Amino acid sequence: MKTSFGAMTGRERLCFVLKYLFMALCVVVALFPIIWVILSSAMSLYYAPVMLVLGLVMGALTSLTLRAILPALGRLGYSTREKR
Repeated sequence: MKTSFGAMTGRERLCFVLKYLFMALCVVVALFPIIWVILSSAMSLYYAPVMLVLGLVMGALTSLTLRAILPALGRLGYSTREKR
């Protein structure tokens, strides 16, 4: 893929934009329940520490999983680094 947005073809631009729209949608879907609980519940201050701890646990599990999977995918021939 080319480095400059202006140097991309129409199809590459479309894929580029759709990729970032999809990532933005994933962020909204992931954050909506947290924001909903915080805004709608009087007990939200009790949920905040639990959500913080669970978020840290999920981040740690994701990191450990990727550290195990990415080398194996690299050995199978998949590119595990973003091309710039």
